[in-house]
Amino acid sequence: MQESNLEYTVGNQSFKGFLITHEGLAKKPPAILIVPTWKGMDSFAINKARQVAKLGYTAFVADVFGNGKSAADEKEAFNFISPLFVDRKLLRERIQGSFEALKKSPFVDPDLIGAIGYCFGGLTVLELLRSGSPVKGVVSFHGVLGYHLADLAATPIPNAENIKASALILHGDEDPLVTEEDLLNLKNEFRKLHIDWQLIIYGGTAHSFTNPDAHDPENGMLYNPEVDKRSWSEMRLFFMNVFRGNV
Repeated sequence: MQESNLEYTVGNQSFKGFLITHEGLAKKPPAILIVPTWKGMDSFAINKARQVAKLGYTAFVADVFGNGKSAADEKEAFNFISPLFVDRKLLRERIQGSFEALKKSPFVDPDLIGAIGYCFGGLTVLELLRSGSPVKGVVSFHGVLGYHLADLAATPIPNAENIKASALILHGDEDPLVTEEDLLNLKNEFRKLHIDWQLIIYGGTAHSFTNPDAHDPENGMLYNPEVDKRSWSEMRLFFMNVFRGNV
Protein backbone atom coordinates (compact mmCIF):
# COMPACT_ATOMS: atom_id res chain seq x y z
CA MET A 1 0.00 0.00 0.00
CA GLN A 2 1.16 3.51 -0.83
CA GLU A 3 0.26 6.56 1.26
CA SER A 4 0.30 10.07 -0.18
CA ASN A 5 -1.38 13.46 0.03
CA LEU A 6 -3.82 14.41 -2.70
CA GLU A 7 -4.07 18.14 -3.30
CA TYR A 8 -7.05 19.65 -5.09
CA THR A 9 -9.10 22.81 -5.28
CA VAL A 10 -12.77 23.54 -4.74
CA GLY A 11 -13.76 27.00 -5.83
CA ASN A 12 -10.82 29.21 -4.96
CA GLN A 13 -9.69 27.23 -1.92
CA SER A 14 -6.95 24.61 -1.60
CA PHE A 15 -7.56 21.23 -0.01
CA LYS A 16 -5.28 18.34 0.89
CA GLY A 17 -6.67 14.86 1.40
CA PHE A 18 -4.91 11.66 2.43
CA LEU A 19 -4.86 8.79 -0.08
CA ILE A 20 -3.93 5.12 0.29
CA THR A 21 -3.65 3.12 -2.92
CA HIS A 22 -2.84 -0.43 -4.01
CA GLU A 23 -0.44 -0.54 -6.95
CA GLY A 24 0.13 -3.36 -9.41
CA LEU A 25 -3.37 -4.80 -9.24
CA ALA A 26 -4.97 -6.49 -12.25
CA LYS A 27 -7.97 -4.16 -11.98
CA LYS A 28 -8.72 -0.95 -10.17
CA PRO A 29 -10.41 -1.55 -6.81
CA PRO A 30 -13.43 0.28 -5.45
CA ALA A 31 -12.69 3.32 -3.31
CA ILE A 32 -14.08 4.55 -0.02
CA LEU A 33 -14.04 8.25 0.77
CA ILE A 34 -13.78 8.98 4.50
CA VAL A 35 -15.05 12.22 6.04
CA PRO A 36 -13.52 12.78 9.47
CA THR A 37 -15.04 14.17 12.64
CA TRP A 38 -15.07 17.88 13.41
CA LYS A 39 -11.38 17.55 14.33
CA GLY A 40 -10.40 17.21 10.67
CA MET A 41 -7.29 15.43 9.44
CA ASP A 42 -6.25 13.86 12.74
CA SER A 43 -4.82 10.47 13.72
CA PHE A 44 -8.33 9.00 14.10
CA ALA A 45 -9.11 9.79 10.45
CA ILE A 46 -5.76 8.48 9.21
CA ASN A 47 -6.16 5.25 11.18
CA LYS A 48 -9.64 4.71 9.74
CA ALA A 49 -8.21 5.11 6.24
CA ARG A 50 -5.61 2.45 6.99
CA GLN A 51 -8.29 0.11 8.29
CA VAL A 52 -10.33 0.64 5.12
CA ALA A 53 -7.29 0.07 2.90
CA LYS A 54 -6.58 -3.25 4.63
CA LEU A 55 -9.96 -4.43 3.33
CA GLY A 56 -8.63 -4.02 -0.22
CA TYR A 57 -10.21 -0.67 -1.05
CA THR A 58 -8.53 2.53 -2.11
CA ALA A 59 -9.01 4.83 0.90
CA PHE A 60 -9.23 8.61 0.81
CA VAL A 61 -9.68 10.99 3.73
CA ALA A 62 -11.51 14.00 2.34
CA ASP A 63 -10.54 17.49 3.43
CA VAL A 64 -13.58 19.72 3.82
CA PHE A 65 -11.96 22.37 6.03
CA GLY A 66 -9.02 23.33 3.79
CA ASN A 67 -5.26 22.73 3.67
CA GLY A 68 -5.54 19.36 5.41
CA LYS A 69 -5.82 20.99 8.81
CA SER A 70 -6.84 19.45 12.11
CA ALA A 71 -8.26 21.14 15.19
CA ALA A 72 -6.17 21.59 18.31
CA ASP A 73 -9.21 21.52 20.60
CA GLU A 74 -13.00 21.39 20.61
CA LYS A 75 -13.37 25.16 20.35
CA GLU A 76 -11.37 25.22 17.13
CA ALA A 77 -13.24 22.17 15.85
CA PHE A 78 -16.57 23.91 16.42
CA ASN A 79 -15.25 26.89 14.47
CA PHE A 80 -14.30 24.52 11.64
CA ILE A 81 -17.75 23.04 11.27
CA SER A 82 -19.97 26.03 12.06
CA PRO A 83 -20.08 27.68 8.60
CA LEU A 84 -20.49 24.31 6.86
CA PHE A 85 -23.18 23.07 9.21
CA VAL A 86 -25.26 26.18 8.57
CA ASP A 87 -24.55 26.52 4.84
CA ARG A 88 -25.46 23.13 3.39
CA LYS A 89 -24.89 24.37 -0.16
CA LEU A 90 -21.27 25.13 0.69
CA LEU A 91 -20.90 21.79 2.45
CA ARG A 92 -22.20 19.97 -0.63
CA GLU A 93 -19.75 21.86 -2.83
CA ARG A 94 -16.85 20.85 -0.58
CA ILE A 95 -17.73 17.18 -0.42
CA GLN A 96 -18.60 16.98 -4.12
CA GLY A 97 -15.21 18.54 -4.91
CA SER A 98 -13.51 15.95 -2.73
CA PHE A 99 -15.46 13.17 -4.44
CA GLU A 100 -14.43 14.41 -7.88
CA ALA A 101 -10.77 14.60 -6.82
CA LEU A 102 -10.89 10.96 -5.73
CA LYS A 103 -12.75 9.92 -8.86
CA LYS A 104 -9.91 11.26 -11.03
CA SER A 105 -7.26 9.14 -9.31
CA PRO A 106 -5.71 6.56 -11.66
CA PHE A 107 -5.90 4.00 -8.83
CA VAL A 108 -9.69 4.11 -8.48
CA ASP A 109 -12.57 2.52 -10.34
CA PRO A 110 -14.60 5.72 -10.86
CA ASP A 111 -17.86 3.77 -10.98
CA LEU A 112 -17.32 2.09 -7.62
CA ILE A 113 -16.93 4.74 -4.92
CA GLY A 114 -18.53 4.71 -1.49
CA ALA A 115 -18.28 7.10 1.44
CA ILE A 116 -18.24 6.87 5.22
CA GLY A 117 -18.31 9.62 7.80
CA TYR A 118 -17.97 10.08 11.53
CA CYS A 119 -19.96 12.61 13.59
CA PHE A 120 -19.90 15.77 11.42
CA GLY A 121 -18.55 13.50 8.69
CA GLY A 122 -21.69 11.39 8.97
CA LEU A 123 -23.76 14.47 8.28
CA THR A 124 -21.47 15.30 5.36
CA VAL A 125 -21.83 11.96 3.58
CA LEU A 126 -25.60 12.30 3.83
CA GLU A 127 -25.32 15.64 2.05
CA LEU A 128 -23.21 13.90 -0.60
CA LEU A 129 -26.06 11.44 -1.12
CA ARG A 130 -28.65 14.24 -1.20
CA SER A 131 -26.64 16.06 -3.85
CA GLY A 132 -27.26 13.28 -6.36
CA SER A 133 -23.59 12.34 -6.53
CA PRO A 134 -22.87 9.01 -8.27
CA VAL A 135 -21.58 7.60 -4.98
CA LYS A 136 -22.70 3.98 -4.63
CA GLY A 137 -23.44 4.09 -0.94
CA VAL A 138 -22.82 6.11 2.21
CA VAL A 139 -22.37 5.05 5.83
CA SER A 140 -22.86 7.40 8.77
CA PHE A 141 -21.19 6.44 12.07
CA HIS A 142 -22.74 8.36 15.00
CA GLY A 143 -23.53 11.16 12.56
CA VAL A 144 -25.26 14.43 13.33
CA LEU A 145 -28.60 13.81 11.61
CA GLY A 146 -30.57 17.01 12.08
CA TYR A 147 -30.38 20.71 11.35
CA HIS A 148 -29.73 22.06 14.85
CA LEU A 149 -26.49 21.78 16.83
CA ALA A 150 -25.81 23.86 19.94
CA ASP A 151 -26.71 27.41 18.83
CA LEU A 152 -26.39 26.58 15.11
CA ALA A 153 -29.41 26.23 12.84
CA ALA A 154 -29.32 25.13 9.21
CA THR A 155 -31.98 25.29 6.54
CA PRO A 156 -32.46 22.16 4.40
CA ILE A 157 -31.85 22.65 0.70
CA PRO A 158 -33.58 20.70 -2.08
CA ASN A 159 -32.44 17.17 -2.76
CA ALA A 160 -31.48 16.00 -6.22
CA GLU A 161 -33.94 13.92 -8.19
CA ASN A 162 -33.49 10.19 -8.86
CA ILE A 163 -30.93 9.57 -6.13
CA LYS A 164 -29.41 6.11 -6.64
CA ALA A 165 -27.10 5.73 -3.64
CA SER A 166 -27.79 3.41 -0.71
CA ALA A 167 -27.51 4.58 2.90
CA LEU A 168 -26.57 2.91 6.18
CA ILE A 169 -27.06 4.91 9.38
CA LEU A 170 -25.28 3.53 12.48
CA HIS A 171 -26.59 5.36 15.54
CA GLY A 172 -26.27 5.14 19.31
CA ASP A 173 -29.58 5.31 21.15
CA GLU A 174 -28.08 7.55 23.85
CA ASP A 175 -26.47 10.02 21.44
CA PRO A 176 -27.37 13.51 22.76
CA LEU A 177 -26.68 15.15 19.39
CA VAL A 178 -29.61 13.40 17.69
CA THR A 179 -33.23 13.82 18.77
CA GLU A 180 -36.15 11.50 18.16
CA GLU A 181 -37.50 14.18 15.84
CA ASP A 182 -34.24 14.08 13.86
CA LEU A 183 -34.62 10.32 13.40
CA LEU A 184 -38.25 10.60 12.37
CA ASN A 185 -37.49 13.37 9.89
CA LEU A 186 -34.64 11.37 8.36
CA LYS A 187 -36.79 8.27 7.97
CA ASN A 188 -39.56 10.27 6.34
CA GLU A 189 -37.03 11.90 4.01
CA PHE A 190 -35.63 8.53 2.95
CA ARG A 191 -39.12 7.15 2.39
CA LYS A 192 -39.92 10.02 0.05
CA LEU A 193 -36.63 9.51 -1.81
CA HIS A 194 -37.44 5.81 -2.38
CA ILE A 195 -33.82 4.84 -1.83
CA ASP A 196 -32.28 1.72 -0.33
CA TRP A 197 -31.64 2.61 3.32
CA GLN A 198 -30.99 1.01 6.69
CA LEU A 199 -31.00 2.47 10.20
CA ILE A 200 -29.35 0.49 12.98
CA ILE A 201 -29.76 1.80 16.52
CA TYR A 202 -27.44 0.42 19.21
CA GLY A 203 -28.99 0.39 22.68
CA GLY A 204 -27.00 1.76 25.61
CA THR A 205 -24.64 3.49 23.19
CA ALA A 206 -23.55 7.12 23.23
CA HIS A 207 -22.02 9.45 20.66
CA SER A 208 -18.47 8.76 19.37
CA PHE A 209 -18.83 5.01 19.96
CA THR A 210 -16.05 4.24 17.44
CA ASN A 211 -13.47 6.58 18.98
CA PRO A 212 -11.16 5.04 21.64
CA ASP A 213 -10.37 8.55 22.90
CA ALA A 214 -14.01 9.32 23.75
CA HIS A 215 -14.31 9.27 27.56
CA ASP A 216 -16.91 11.91 28.44
CA PRO A 217 -20.04 10.05 29.55
CA GLU A 218 -21.49 13.13 31.28
CA ASN A 219 -21.79 14.76 27.85
CA GLY A 220 -22.84 11.59 26.06
CA MET A 221 -19.49 10.88 24.38
CA LEU A 222 -18.19 7.38 25.08
CA TYR A 223 -16.26 4.70 23.22
CA ASN A 224 -18.00 1.33 22.99
CA PRO A 225 -15.57 -1.35 21.77
CA GLU A 226 -18.27 -3.94 21.12
CA VAL A 227 -20.42 -1.56 19.06
CA ASP A 228 -17.29 -0.34 17.29
CA LYS A 229 -16.69 -3.91 16.07
CA ARG A 230 -20.33 -4.58 15.23
CA SER A 231 -20.77 -1.35 13.29
CA TRP A 232 -17.57 -1.99 11.33
CA SER A 233 -18.91 -5.43 10.37
CA GLU A 234 -22.16 -3.84 9.20
CA MET A 235 -20.18 -1.40 7.06
CA ARG A 236 -18.18 -4.23 5.48
CA LEU A 237 -21.34 -6.15 4.59
CA PHE A 238 -22.96 -2.99 3.23
CA PHE A 239 -20.11 -2.31 0.81
CA MET A 240 -19.88 -5.94 -0.26
CA ASN A 241 -23.49 -5.54 -1.36
CA VAL A 242 -23.33 -2.12 -3.01
CA PHE A 243 -20.07 -2.96 -4.80
CA ARG A 244 -21.47 -6.40 -5.67
CA GLY A 245 -18.42 -8.21 -4.34
CA ASN A 246 -15.88 -6.17 -6.32
CA VAL A 247 -12.73 -5.80 -4.23
